[in-house]
Amino acid sequence: MLKRFVCIFSLMLVVSFSPSSALTQASAELTTSPALTPLTDASRFPVIQIYTSDASKPFLEEVKDDVTVASFDRLAVFMRRSGLRYEVNFVPWARVLRKISENDHALVFQIVRTSQREDDYHWLVPILDSNPLHLYGLESPDKNPDVWREIREGKRSAACHRDSVHCTVLEEMGFPPYTILRISSEQPALTEQLLLRKRVDFILRFKESLCNNLILLNLDARLFHLYKTIEQKPDYLAAPKNINPDILKILQQVDMSDLPPLKFRQVLTSNGSKDSGDDDLTCGLERVGD
Repeated sequence: MLKRFVCIFSLMLVVSFSPSSALTQASAELTTSPALTPLTDASRFPVIQIYTSDASKPFLEEVKDDVTVASFDRLAVFMRRSGLRYEVNFVPWARVLRKISENDHALVFQIVRTSQREDDYHWLVPILDSNPLHLYGLESPDKNPDVWREIREGKRSAACHRDSVHCTVLEEMGFPPYTILRISSEQPALTEQLLLRKRVDFILRFKESLCNNLILLNLDARLFHLYKTIEQKPDYLAAPKNINPDILKILQQVDMSDLPPLKFRQVLTSNGSKDSGDDDLTCGLERVGD
């Protein structure tokens, strides 16, 4: 059953997404934001290529997670006000970073703003409110009193997607670089599967991503134990430093008043309801402390 889900998702994640799609149009039309005159004549510039992780696509089109949809609504309103034509492309994260470096009219969507990245991008508009990362393992921390010493000594391993903020955070937590398995595949729930197969000892995940993956793949979330919570800054729409300066000027002049509001990511419970946001983890995850 797991293989069937993975195959379906793998096929689903290969497609590029355009603002002309019914979902984006409907999202933009339903917003309460006032209509503003676009800043420029779109024909003067090439179509802006916006790249984001293909991990978002299932939650936009299949799960229809309201927070994911709201983030694309916010993007649609922002870009419509700029007057620039654009396309959204869902690709693996490592390819996102490569693609935006290859031309001067590309943007990156849903990138976490960190101190390490601060000088590498022009930060245009926040897309999702701040959301903590969580370190999970299979064993209860009560049975591993020396776990943090073992991590620093290189006796414990972890997995992350190559070039993601997760890899940086793992190193900041004390994992030596050689103990971090950096994966390039964006196969759904791959890090969770690596942990379940004991290929690694830990994974670093947003809580809602972990829960949604486990629910979609029918995996038992009660196997996962929380070790540590790390606060993060909001996700952004950002432009790389090599962007066309005329395009950047237009984007930086967009009126951001009355944009659709920022939302927190939320966790789907096993019965389809939303997490209340309190300390009680849903989808069967056991809270064991920071």
